[in-house]
Amino acid sequence: MSKESSKRIDRWLRLAVTTALVLTVLHVWVGPMSMSREARAQIPDAGTQRVALANELKETNKLLQQILKTLQSGTLTVEIKNTADKKAAGKVRGK
Repeated sequence: MSKESSKRIDRWLRLAVTTALVLTVLHVWVGPMSMSREARAQIPDAGTQRVALANELKETNKLLQQILKTLQSGTLTVEIKNTADKKAAGKVRGK
């Protein structure tokens, strides 16, 4: 090989390496555009989930307070409406 062709090959290799390096830096800096939009749609919003959970806990606490007030208020009357089911539950099955 002559010096001229060696310099030309060297120049092309430097250009190829520099181009690859610049493209790699841009890819890392910007990120993969098509995949990032899809991934963002799949990530749940933890803050919204925590707020919803807190609201459900508040509602549960209100219901438990109502039950506690009912139980502490005095006597409860329990009424059994259907006695036929009670008689059938007492029998042994299969005999």
